[in-house]
Amino acid sequence: MVPGEVSEHVILLRTLSLKGWQIELVAKQRFVQVAANAWYGEVNSADKDWFELSLGVEVEGKRVNLLPLLVNLIRQGKLSRDFTTSPALNTSPDIGTSPALITGAELSDKQGSEQPLQEVALELESGAILTLPATRVQRILAVLDELFTQQPLNDQEKLLLARHHLGRIPLLDDALSQSKQALTWSGEAKLRQHAKALGRYLNESQTRRGDRLGTADFVAPDGLNAGLRPYQVEGVAWLQFIKQHGFGAILADDMGLGKTLQTLCSILLDKQAGVCKAPVLVVAPTSLLSNWQREIAQFTPSLTSFIWSGRARHDNEQALTHVDVLITSYGILAQDAERLTKLNWHQVILDEAQTIKNSRSRITKLVNRLQTKHRLCLTGTPMENHLGELWSLFHFLMPGFLGTATQFQRQFKQPIEKDHCDTSRQRLAQRLAPFMLRRTKRQVATELPTKTVINTLIELSQSQSDLYETIRLTVAEQVQLALRQTGAKANRLMISNALLKLRQVCCHPSMLNLAQAGERAHLAEASSEGAETNAKNTAYDGGQDEANIESSKLAWLENKLPNMIEDGRNILIFSSFTSMLDLIAEQLDRQQIGYEMLTGRSRHRDRIIERFRRGEVNVFLISLKAGGSGLNLTEADVVIHVDPWWNPAAEEQASDRAYRIGQDKPVFVYKLICQNTVEERIQQLQQSKQALAQSMYQTESLTAAEMDKDDWLALLS
Repeated sequence: MVPGEVSEHVILLRTLSLKGWQIELVAKQRFVQVAANAWYGEVNSADKDWFELSLGVEVEGKRVNLLPLLVNLIRQGKLSRDFTTSPALNTSPDIGTSPALITGAELSDKQGSEQPLQEVALELESGAILTLPATRVQRILAVLDELFTQQPLNDQEKLLLARHHLGRIPLLDDALSQSKQALTWSGEAKLRQHAKALGRYLNESQTRRGDRLGTADFVAPDGLNAGLRPYQVEGVAWLQFIKQHGFGAILADDMGLGKTLQTLCSILLDKQAGVCKAPVLVVAPTSLLSNWQREIAQFTPSLTSFIWSGRARHDNEQALTHVDVLITSYGILAQDAERLTKLNWHQVILDEAQTIKNSRSRITKLVNRLQTKHRLCLTGTPMENHLGELWSLFHFLMPGFLGTATQFQRQFKQPIEKDHCDTSRQRLAQRLAPFMLRRTKRQVATELPTKTVINTLIELSQSQSDLYETIRLTVAEQVQLALRQTGAKANRLMISNALLKLRQVCCHPSMLNLAQAGERAHLAEASSEGAETNAKNTAYDGGQDEANIESSKLAWLENKLPNMIEDGRNILIFSSFTSMLDLIAEQLDRQQIGYEMLTGRSRHRDRIIERFRRGEVNVFLISLKAGGSGLNLTEADVVIHVDPWWNPAAEEQASDRAYRIGQDKPVFVYKLICQNTVEERIQQLQQSKQALAQSMYQTESLTAAEMDKDDWLALLS
């Protein structure tokens, strides 16, 4: 052997020796093998929101920092996140290779028997060789995956972490606890105590969350005009724990389980404890502003509130600093960003927080500039399309918690979404779990009546089917040519419009005959960032008299609605196309059926909603974007989705306007799907894409922006 090879092959040599081989070394190249006498960790503050971590062993009375040694092996390609795919294990243990670790199983391939030996060899500055159990090293890398980033260590060769990563300390304790050599911690006592408290929370993650948060001793604040259910008590205790330790979090309860009530109770507790030195800022969609103020008046009337909206808002500047809760919209925040981002808030709460799912959008960047001690996201759908949306929410909550966008892409998004790496998925889910609380109705609202979802297959009429097939053949040929020439990304708008035309035919052929002004408006649908899709903005060049072609979906509604109303049903009808709602309204007028309609164009929103709630009409037409969230419509017991939406989470959220706490009747949800069309294929494609989001306790969706070439061709087949 030449100098330097001995350290690389010490484990191989030791294994060969155990198997009876005689090993001879040239005297000049003798080496010393040493063992770790003890393990240590140290934490110290580095800045206001950061701390330094070092991890190592004691060898012959001296401390050895393991982090730079492990980083060196990673850079040499000898260690990976998953040892089973490490280059070290993919090389043969012949003399001349340079593995960082070699298993007994590999050796058995050459020698015929297995030795359960697996170690990592590290060459120290002294030239001595330190061997560590590979399982220990693997657990360290699983907890400290920042070591795989480009420059993980600072000038002192320590790992710099944001304070909300103090949970790594108990995780390291757990990871290394199976050895007789326990990990001894030193450094700042306050940091270690903080980590210990968090550790108690994390270590009991398999038990009921309420037990470990002390909900048995929970006392509702004075002035709370509501009885909390057990899961809501648990939620409030969790919110207080999160704030106490300076973390951000997502309350992701299912729609209708009282996220607003739990949040208001938490704010009231802060006020009564005297810790609110500034107002709480609630940012919500415009349609929910009055709902927040109503619930404050109903449940926590001792909290003062003000809706920061409307032209006259600047006449009430004192409200910015003299109320308990200031409520504003994302749009007003964008207009008044210069003012609102300069104020200090006790807490910033984002309702329907999926609004900031695009990390590059202007509103997301503005929200991230808000100055506050505590941050909370409220949303039943934290992830609608891809993992990058979760990164955006957590970047607002705890910057650095999931690394930079590039690091997250490399460490989690790519391995999980593209490579289907279950290890990476589990690691991400474990990291998110303490800071994301989600309960479903099935888990906690067992008293709710049943919800029955009925996928109703609609057969196109002959003329409608002929038109559909004509358009499909035309656009499929165009799309295939475009995909071959320039790929899906370059032709996203064209492809999206092709699919839109097919979806329009399924709803009502006359929608194709509407003005051309707005093919570009459909771009908003393709990117999932715009307002509700308006089919009036898309043209069709076929030249047929589509207005005279019958719509099978309208025929179904014409036949079914009178019977439902006669049976005493109250009905919500959702569509992603406002023009389809207009066509349904015309038919209801002909049938002399009373209705209300809520779209993005509607004024007097509250008046419209109250008419339905009081029973003045039996049918409520609602656009998915304008009324899919923030409404409590338990008076309804039938929900009809006229057309499938790319995002099944949005459909479910819309259905749950009726199916929520307070509902005392069974709810029937009808999804109208045209048979053998793009609608049926959209449903099938969604089902095949949902496993990832479900593993993160969310619901996956699919948009035009997320599909690959094979997906497009499947839809158009």
